[in-house]
Amino acid sequence: MNAKAATRPCTLVDGGRLGMLVKPGGAKLWRWNYDFAGKTETMALGGWPKVSEKEARAAHAAGRQLPRLGVDPMQRR
Repeated sequence: MNAKAATRPCTLVDGGRLGMLVKPGGAKLWRWNYDFAGKTETMALGGWPKVSEKEARAAHAAGRQLPRLGVDPMQRR
């Protein structure tokens, strides 16, 4: 990943609400924002490079349908 650490945490997102939180110390953490029960929730998927982009996208794709079925992905985990 070419994301650089800044003085404050920043989030880099794609169009599907999958993002990477880049902390000032250089840690890069995968996050997924989803809507459930009228609220926006954030699920941590793990840190990079332990969780690759391919693995994060696969977890995101697998979980995207759960809120539509009335299942909270955080509770399912």
